[in-house]
Amino acid sequence: MPNAQQAATALNALAESRGWQMRCDAELNFTTPKLDALRDIWREKAAGNPLPSRADFDARTLKPFLGNLAIVERLEAQEGVRYRLRYFGTEFVHFFGEQSNRFVDEFLPRANVERWAAGYEAVFAAGAPLRFLSYFQVPQVSFLNGESFSVPLGNGDRPPNTLLTAMYFLRKNHNRAEAG
Repeated sequence: MPNAQQAATALNALAESRGWQMRCDAELNFTTPKLDALRDIWREKAAGNPLPSRADFDARTLKPFLGNLAIVERLEAQEGVRYRLRYFGTEFVHFFGEQSNRFVDEFLPRANVERWAAGYEAVFAAGAPLRFLSYFQVPQVSFLNGESFSVPLGNGDRPPNTLLTAMYFLRKNHNRAEAG
């Protein structure tokens, strides 16, 4: 996955230059077993189809992960690109409140919107799944780290505009050294 590795490398360089506490890789070797399971489901759905669509991931398939999922839609407008959370699982709701069908820039502090958008754009640029390690700097979750799997979903003949993201939260004392 050369595009995925290039996208991860570019995002890591940007994160380093901006002081963002996040790292990204294309290896997809997770420490969270449920993310390994979701990666394997994605690989099964992607067999013969490089980018499965949202329809390929029905509620039955995603049931074990629903609380930790977010579905993010990329919308382009005259003002620029915005990201709407089409689905926001209960684990996210626990920390951020219900944000389904809201734009990221409506609930995140302005200083954090660029960081989240850069992560989303890296996944679109990769055209493949990426693994993220996040060390949150948003006040309501600054005591957490997160590991996530994020992948663009196919959009027919058009460029992808939707991401499927699963994140599992960990307390900050969990292996921070891995993020560098």
